Amino acid sequence: MSDLQRFRVCMALVACSHLASCEMPEVPQGEADAAIAPSTGMDAEVAGPVDAAVGVDASAASDGAVEGSAPDECGDGVDNDGNGATDCGDPACGGMPCRLSAGPCDPFEVCTGGACPVDVYESATFVCRPAAGGCDLEERCTEASPNCPEDAFLPEATSCRAPTGACDLEERCTGAAECPDDAVRGQGTVCRAAAGGCDAQEVCDGASADCPEDVFLPESTICRQSADMCDIAEICDGVSAECPADGVQPQGTSCRPAAGPCDAEETCSGTVRVCPPDGYESSTKACRPAADDCDAPEKCTGSSIDCPQDLLRASGFVCRAAAGSCDSIAERCSGTSASCPVDVNGCPSTQYCNGAQCVSKKARGVACALDGECVTGRCADGVCCDTACQGTCSACNLAGHVGTCSHHASGTDPENACGRYACNGAGACNTSCAGGCSSTQCDSSSYCAGTNCSAKKANGASCGAGCECSSGRCVDGVCCDRACSGPCAACNLSGYLGTCRNRTAGTDPENGCGRYACNGAGVCNTSCTGGCSSTQCDAANYCAGTSCIAKKAKGASCAAGCECNSGQCADGVCCDSACNGPCVACNLANYVGTCRNRTAGADPENGCGPYVCNGSGACQTSCTPSCRSGVCGALDGCGGLCGAASGCTLRFYFGSNHGHSVYSDGEGTPADHFALAANAGYDFYMISDHSQHKYPNFLPNWGETRRQANAATTPSFVAMWGFEFSENVSPLGHANVFRPYATYDADADGVTLLTFYDWLVAKQYIASFNHPGAIISGGVYDFGGFAGLTNARREYMAMIEVCKPRNSCFFDKVVEALDKGWRVAPVIGIDAHHLSGVVQDSRTAVLAPALTRQALLDAMKARHVYASKDSDLEVVYTVNGQIMGSVLQNPSQLSFEISVRNPNSSHDAERITRIEVLGRGGRVVSTRAFDDHSVYWKPSPLQKPFDTYYWLRIYSRAFDKNDNQVPNEDEGVAYSAPIWIE
Repeated sequence: MSDLQRFRVCMALVACSHLASCEMPEVPQGEADAAIAPSTGMDAEVAGPVDAAVGVDASAASDGAVEGSAPDECGDGVDNDGNGATDCGDPACGGMPCRLSAGPCDPFEVCTGGACPVDVYESATFVCRPAAGGCDLEERCTEASPNCPEDAFLPEATSCRAPTGACDLEERCTGAAECPDDAVRGQGTVCRAAAGGCDAQEVCDGASADCPEDVFLPESTICRQSADMCDIAEICDGVSAECPADGVQPQGTSCRPAAGPCDAEETCSGTVRVCPPDGYESSTKACRPAADDCDAPEKCTGSSIDCPQDLLRASGFVCRAAAGSCDSIAERCSGTSASCPVDVNGCPSTQYCNGAQCVSKKARGVACALDGECVTGRCADGVCCDTACQGTCSACNLAGHVGTCSHHASGTDPENACGRYACNGAGACNTSCAGGCSSTQCDSSSYCAGTNCSAKKANGASCGAGCECSSGRCVDGVCCDRACSGPCAACNLSGYLGTCRNRTAGTDPENGCGRYACNGAGVCNTSCTGGCSSTQCDAANYCAGTSCIAKKAKGASCAAGCECNSGQCADGVCCDSACNGPCVACNLANYVGTCRNRTAGADPENGCGPYVCNGSGACQTSCTPSCRSGVCGALDGCGGLCGAASGCTLRFYFGSNHGHSVYSDGEGTPADHFALAANAGYDFYMISDHSQHKYPNFLPNWGETRRQANAATTPSFVAMWGFEFSENVSPLGHANVFRPYATYDADADGVTLLTFYDWLVAKQYIASFNHPGAIISGGVYDFGGFAGLTNARREYMAMIEVCKPRNSCFFDKVVEALDKGWRVAPVIGIDAHHLSGVVQDSRTAVLAPALTRQALLDAMKARHVYASKDSDLEVVYTVNGQIMGSVLQNPSQLSFEISVRNPNSSHDAERITRIEVLGRGGRVVSTRAFDDHSVYWKPSPLQKPFDTYYWLRIYSRAFDKNDNQVPNEDEGVAYSAPIWIE
């Protein structure tokens, strides 16, 4: 066969425009010859003998095959048929190729007007090599060469995948066709810097493209250290990124204790953070009192922390003046003793002069003013005492011990003689302290800080315990005016340090109310109202009914943003951002909860109008038609239809493959059925009488069916024959066999469903499971649970009836067969036994390159079919550019493209209302509502792991054959063949 002959055969069988792209299918020689013959709309079929094991149709030596010889070669310059004309000058060459394609940019020329046109090349807009990856450029013809330019790629470093999150890396081209694999930033990479002193920086985890949720440092974390002794350390509140304003200790707070009797204690000013300079007590302050009348008191020098040396009064210093009439002699100090000499007066030793006369000296414990009044010679603390009793921590007037010099109790300082310290119980002041804040070694106005006693703090000063505070209460880290207990009161609120205040309604920074918040009156709410955004719940919860429940994590289902930790609800899930716009989504597979850009070419929300998403989160502003399916009449995604200019080769053909004539248990001859179907607009119709019915008379009648089918076939209608294998003994099952040249009797001995499957394999006939799940008196047509699957059997059991007109559908049984591994495509089984049942709205639709028996059968074997209850509903379904019925080998992702069109109706009842993408078990993988006669949909691509197959269920407003709406919309109007994944 010459190249030109090969090309003609190729055009007839597979349709192509360049010889380089035309691959010859394997067909019997008779069919190849018929393909070369002028088209009549009928197959040139050669009748084969009927299987001798079952019966022979001796009457059918020929079934109307059309014979013809090949026309002239139309470009070889030779008069091949001797009619005196050559090439395009021969009328037989009209419309035939006269110059073959020399390359992808060179279309073939056909004879036109008796001549071969000038050789031309494709225009500069013709794509001769599509882009094969994210970094590949499409090549277009140059108009100067038959060859496609060399394959070129985007320059290195060109961005081919934008980052989708703070932890996602931008991918750039490397000089190859494919964009590098999507990569993320390494673990530990900072993706969100701290925005304040109380904000924690977030780092990437090395696995996700998104930065973790923004979180704050825990409550009580120090965010600003104390810079000096009068500075307060600020702490985080757990709900804000910012560190509180810098504050200082209240006025009067001790910042440097006295280091000695002449060292002054420094206190904070309340306005600056620095402790005042270290200073000394003034020179007027007494630092050591006189121990007796002849002991001089010492005062500070004003330049040292120490008290000057202890000195006695000078000799001759009057230490007791003459008392008067009873006492004429003044006593003077000796200069060597602290004591004043004994009072010498004019009264006897047992008396003293009271200023007027001598009276008896007073006993110990009696009130006195001077030592000379007392028998003991000592007057201390206003009573006659047994000793001089002049220590700072001793007294002679203590209850129970009046007149006896006794020590003040440890921890007391009633005379305030010990400064910030207290008496030690042994008659002296403590000079240091131990035992912590509550040590009794300090006086009541001071507390022990380390080893020094410091003044207790005013309200509002920072503290660690109540014993540090004048109020005795340390709450929320500051000295407080009252106990201030409970989660809804605080003493450290801004502007109110040291004063107990109720927390603001709707807050709960201490998380003391559980899931609820404070009510503003100092107590926790115990229920909530006002819906999701109620402030009666704390920040980590929301109001559901009357109860507060935890806000949801990213990816959880939601109805409003207030249900989510992120505050954003998009596409029905809690999202990391608002995620607004038709080309972003938060519910994409493997990224639920993370706002991602939709894949380029998608527009599942139909928000881009006639356009689609650009892959970067926005709508395209121009549209490139998509006709990858190769189906003429498919929607191109830009508001148009795929036509011849797109290179489409497949067309829609609607018909029925299940009818019964009088030759089995039906009504009317096959010719009657064919005539009714053709007049009703069917493109094809098959008679499938029961092979065992009225046996052995079936064979001659079956041969007659074939002859009537050939006679009824025209260029616009194909009549087909088959038979229905009817196994009515368990396990039950009926099956249609398509255009066989042999039959198989289900009633013969030893025949079962399994032997039937093997017979199909041997004969290479295709068949369909009929009405699976239908109930008859003998049981259910369940095909033995679809047992007996093998790869070979799977190849020839190509279809399965999913519905019968105006009857129930067998959806569950179809799912069962698919899940068991059978690769079957849904079809409609009219199963017409009466002539009145021939004309129905329901159809089996076939996508084929031509309306011939062979083209239809090849399409059915390839599963390029779908079931429709609408007589002209046009459905195109592709995955990764492969049409329904295809098998995809190890794809990395699945990109869907769906076109559904009702071309000849504007009735509301025929509007498409919903499309579902189904996976194993009938699981709805993706769904979308519509309300139109023509819909184009590109669902979001699926990522691994995949189901083993995906198919479509399409809904419309329910209707009858007269286009009248009916109430039932429980079942789909159409079911596509699956696309299988290996």
